[in-house]
Amino acid sequence: MRYHIVCSMYAGVSGEVDLPEGRTWDDVSAWYVKWDRLYVMFKDGVEYDEPLCSDSMEAIDWKHPESVTVYATNDDDEIDFDNEVASS
Repeated sequence: MRYHIVCSMYAGVSGEVDLPEGRTWDDVSAWYVKWDRLYVMFKDGVEYDEPLCSDSMEAIDWKHPESVTVYATNDDDEIDFDNEVASS
């Protein structure tokens, strides 16, 4: 019987950014990162964004998956996501 294995992998990257002159993280009221860019809202309402230029987009930890799920397949090799065989 054929089984379908789904792995969730960890990938980590890092980058650096300089906040505008005179600003520190204490001035930040909200922030998020999307598409390798930092978006910041300062407490005074000023918005700021800056690319992070992260170090590597190929930093996947292949040795230690965060989770693994095994699913059965039917006779037509279609994945039966309702039939979870095992998970870790």
